[in-house]
Amino acid sequence: MSLSTIDGTMPSKSPISLSHPLRPVLVTVFALKFAVASLLVASACLAPSVSAESRYSVSD
Repeated sequence: MSLSTIDGTMPSKSPISLSHPLRPVLVTVFALKFAVASLLVASACLAPSVSAESRYSVSD
């Protein structure tokens, strides 16, 4: 493949690699973020509900 310029054609360099060296790190970070978010949502869903009239502590 060649690029067209004013002076003529210029051969293009090697094809651009789509694989970045830090891609595994990015995937790992996103996976960990998803796992932590899932844990937080699950703990919020499983927490016992507290009505507006009751108190949080029972040591009164």
